Amino acid sequence: AKILSDHFIQNINEIYETATASDMLFIVANQQRKSYSIDRGDLQGITFQKELDLMQAKYAQGEELESYEASFMIHDQIMKDLERWANQNQVPLVDIIELFDGDRQFLLSWVHLHADANRKIAEAFANAILQKKCPTASSNTAMTHGP
Repeated sequence: AKILSDHFIQNINEIYETATASDMLFIVANQQRKSYSIDRGDLQGITFQKELDLMQAKYAQGEELESYEASFMIHDQIMKDLERWANQNQVPLVDIIELFDGDRQFLLSWVHLHADANRKIAEAFANAILQKKCPTASSNTAMTHGP
């Protein structure tokens, strides 16, 4: 997980450097995900963290993880490292994990979303952009982190 996460953060950093060199606003977002251990219809009310806890408990008990469960745990590490990187570099982060923690049934596949969910993400990005470009604009700060 560490090697994959380090590679991901290195790529994000290169994109960030290119964007800032071109005087472009750079905003990152974490990504909600599911492991397939819980049926889509049963995801409502099951947070990302709760599902992660289930995977970690299974692993701690010595049970073999399915590949999608292991990749869920790797994804968690990458998302935590992304948030840490965003905070260190003062880059706004749109928190998609938090945005859908109460509505994870919008996950159609391991990462693909229902159209209504994509609209919510667009609104969250619009709020983050407005916060950076128009600090006096009204926005929902619960959806974003960072300066």
